[in-house]
Amino acid sequence: MTADEVRELLEKELGGHFTETTWERLSKNDVKYFMEHQSPEAWQSLNDVAEDLIEYEKELKQELASGGGGKSTARKRRLGQRKSRQNQGVEEDHWFPELIHGGR
Repeated sequence: MTADEVRELLEKELGGHFTETTWERLSKNDVKYFMEHQSPEAWQSLNDVAEDLIEYEKELKQELASGGGGKSTARKRRLGQRKSRQNQGVEEDHWFPELIHGGR
């Protein structure tokens, strides 16, 4: 059985498709282990990990499609604060210290 056949079988059994990044991650360890041992236990282990990864990918895609789930992230808060200061006409403070050039 080749890695491509393993992928095809997993995707068929699990009803989903792997992104290339996820497949590469899965191939490095789990598929490689299954290919070396080809036992029912190795297949079950591979199938469990693959199922988790496909479910995780589906959740990520749903979250991205919904605009990040509506949760406020630190980046969104900072952007909101920056826009608020700009709208009020307040100059943005520099967060970095002034560099003092000493005599060398």
